[in-house]
Amino acid sequence: MWRGIYRALVLVGMLCSSAWAGDCPAWSPERLQAEITALDDQLGRWDEAYYRLGNSPIDDELYDSLLQQLQDWRRCVGAVEEDTRPLPAGKVPHPVAHTGLRKLRNSRAVEQWMQGRHDLWVQPKVDGVAVTLVYRQGVLVNAISRGDGQKGENWLQKVKAIPAIPNVLPEVTANLVLQGELFLMVNDHHQQAQGGINARSKVAGMLMRNPRTAQLEQLGLFVWAWPDGPPTMAERLQQLAAMGFTLPQQYSQPVATLAEVEQWRAAWYSGPLPFVTDGVVIHQGKNLRGAIGRPSLMTGRLPGNIPRSSKWPESRMLNLPLAAPAKLP
Repeated sequence: MWRGIYRALVLVGMLCSSAWAGDCPAWSPERLQAEITALDDQLGRWDEAYYRLGNSPIDDELYDSLLQQLQDWRRCVGAVEEDTRPLPAGKVPHPVAHTGLRKLRNSRAVEQWMQGRHDLWVQPKVDGVAVTLVYRQGVLVNAISRGDGQKGENWLQKVKAIPAIPNVLPEVTANLVLQGELFLMVNDHHQQAQGGINARSKVAGMLMRNPRTAQLEQLGLFVWAWPDGPPTMAERLQQLAAMGFTLPQQYSQPVATLAEVEQWRAAWYSGPLPFVTDGVVIHQGKNLRGAIGRPSLMTGRLPGNIPRSSKWPESRMLNLPLAAPAKLP
């Protein structure tokens, strides 16, 4: 295991210092294929530790960097690469699927995506683990891990132990499905100065280990989708806040231009937040009932050496994750 981590660290050093970082290396086809196989195998072992055992032997940001490098190398050999690795399936079906991520690589791609679209909103992309909550007549009856997007694990008992998530919504009589991010609550976290603090792995560890632990009280929830909610973003944010899910309303801003997206992204990157972030998400405000999913992903560089990325679910959302400068081409 540690040999694999050392190899990964050496790889990242190469990426930071190499002139071809992000492009195709000047290797023979045989060596490139061997490097792809070795890195893919190592990522698979880390995935097993993360998703099955609830622990991570590698820093989140380093893992993300190596995953990006694997995808770049596969493109060099002409492979059609999915933007996310296959995740272990669970046993509980999601009422609305969690879709995968798709990458865009620069600000021009973001600007092109925004052209002709209206009613756009930007949010910080909270760094945690995705979950589906199901309420029936206001009572929480299911909490499902992301799993493979179609099925996940039953996290209901653990989620019920999180004070930030109401078990009962007194004013709600209808059924509703919410998708969001379980995150580690922190005070005045400055992403630019403090980095990711491995928050995602800490959350995963709390939720995936068998015993229920008091550490679950340290978790919060950021709702990023209400598939069958009101048609406009403003209405959804207002009603979510009334139900007790206040963070989306606090951290959602309407935007019309790339410059406005960059402004908010820079502010959240340098300013204090109650959670760790790894980017920003652009939502298209109008809700297409039952058709929402997780956004896709894009990477690029912002002025002032501030990294950026982005993602969308099929013309519905666009997410721009943060990254360490070493991860950028």
